[in-house]
Amino acid sequence: MQPLELNSTPPLSRNPYYNGWDRTSYSTAGGVNIHHPAGDAKKISTYTGTPAAATWNDGTNIGMTNGHWNVTFVSTTNGHGVTVGESSGSPLFSGEQ
Repeated sequence: MQPLELNSTPPLSRNPYYNGWDRTSYSTAGGVNIHHPAGDAKKISTYTGTPAAATWNDGTNIGMTNGHWNVTFVSTTNGHGVTVGESSGSPLFSGEQ
């Protein structure tokens, strides 16, 4: 898979914002996960602790070793933050800028 690269810098008048992508070891404890579960309205779940690399196993013994981050979500007044099926592509945002 090739990385996404821009052919030119977007004009500042468009107020570009770049969400970072980091393939190095994760070291920041805590942050948020932004997702749209099953096409529902945007949800933001808060997590604590340092994410740990994990392997997904869907029961077919097909999985990617260290293919996703495993986090512990925080309980809130509305319930317990989670991601659910069809929240694919939901990013983790750390406290680091």
